[in-house]
Parts: sequence; C-alpha cells; structure tokens
Amino acid sequence: LVWLSVYNCQSLTDFGISRLAKRCPLLSSVDISYCSGLSDVSVTSLAQKCLQLTSLTCYDCGWLTDVAITSLARHCPQLTAVNFTYCGALTDASIMSLAEGCPQLTSVNLSTCKQLSDASVTSIATHCHRLASVSFHGCSKLTDGAVMALAEQCPRLTSVSFTSCDRISSVAIADFNRRC
Repeated sequence: LVWLSVYNCQSLTDFGISRLAKRCPLLSSVDISYCSGLSDVSVTSLAQKCLQLTSLTCYDCGWLTDVAITSLARHCPQLTAVNFTYCGALTDASIMSLAEGCPQLTSVNLSTCKQLSDASVTSIATHCHRLASVSFHGCSKLTDGAVMALAEQCPRLTSVSFTSCDRISSVAIADFNRRC
C-alpha cells in the first residue's frame, strides 16, 4: 500500500493509524483530513514508520500540534507536499523546523494557520527552493516581508495565495508580480 485516504473517518483512532503505519512502511501519500479521533500520535507514527512519505494532508485537524510537525521534519526529508489547512495550533517553531528538515517541499498549504508569522514563510522560502505552490489564505499575521521572501528566493512558484492576509499591501503584491 502506497496511497491512503481516510478522509472524514470520525471513528478512526491513533491505534488504527499506528498499526497501519507499522504494517505499511511504503506509504507515500496519506490524507487524514477531518479525522477528529486522531492526535499527534498518528502523524508521529506515520513519520517514524513510513519513511517514504512524500505527501501528507491534514485538513481541519485542529488536534495537530508542533510535536507532530517536528517529527515529520526529523524523519521525512523527502516530503514534497503538505496541507495543514485549519490546523490552528501550529506555530512558527514547527513550520521552521519542517522547512529546514524537508527541503524537497514543492507544495505547502498553511491556510488559516493563524499563529504563523513572516518567520515561517521566510524559512520556507529560504530552505525550499523547489517550491511551486503555496497558500497562506487567512494567515492574518503575515506582512509584506513574507511576500518579499517568496519573491526573492522561490523562482519556481506557479501558484500563490495570500487571500485574506490583511497586513499585506498592494505595493508588495505588485513588486512580487514584477519579480516573478
């Protein structure tokens, strides 16, 4: 088994994911979006047992914290795509760790991760030079500095969203457009 989606499986538990990770070490793509019965234990198990993991989607997993993201950074350097939309407990510390530990990232969606600041975006831009797609929709702490970091360091970008990032100015977006 290399691909698994258990999207919206409300009865799924950490035990089930941990057992699956142990028995399916070749998993490369996992979607555990809307699985409210899980915790950091599940993502940590996937990170530690599924060393081929390249894509992880955790949409609306409010239980996801820096503990799990740091584990991914430590064990999954080949990650290319992550989606942590609506994972509001994540902070700059784990996203910076993820960027440093997973330089192969090409797609990053951190929409509505409201605790994140320019430090996260700058770290992603600095370490993930293959980045093609990013979304920071609703990351209200981001400023023009985040836009400029991506413009200066990520020449492969083809898709960018700063929708509802109220601190980003039209001047920064115009400058971004000129650089890309």
